[in-house]
Amino acid sequence: MTTISLPESTIKQLHDFFLLIDEDADGLIGHADLQRMFKSINYDIPVEEVRQMIKDAGPDPTANTINFNTLLSVMDERLNQFSGKDDLNSALLYFHGDSEKEIDAVTFSEYLASINQNDPESQKAIKMVFSEFSKAKEITGEVIFNYTKFVNQVGQDE
Repeated sequence: MTTISLPESTIKQLHDFFLLIDEDADGLIGHADLQRMFKSINYDIPVEEVRQMIKDAGPDPTANTINFNTLLSVMDERLNQFSGKDDLNSALLYFHGDSEKEIDAVTFSEYLASINQNDPESQKAIKMVFSEFSKAKEITGEVIFNYTKFVNQVGQDE
């Protein structure tokens, strides 16, 4: 059995996430569950890509579903690949300067996209991250990447 190193609060969030996607409450996430979830966030994803996600996630490449324990193991492995919060803040300092706590989302996303321009998977991931962590300022309409929220959500405590 795999030991999970995620904090209890993250496990709870992942469990809530799992229950949200598992609309039929059968304890499994399948293709239809993932398709509904992506559709709900206005993310158009081919059925084949959803099937591949499930195959890649589970220990059995022929499986059509994953359970919570599989999701937890995958997320534990993936989340532990991220840098620490201090490292992320240092890296993002380049884009926001010492005193400014905002990053122009358009410039930042264009920079990241230019690095991975030949990788469609990276492009999709960048779009998903920016749709989750960016918003327009009410007065100016300028789109800002909320790097503090991003660092707090994906960065590891050191």
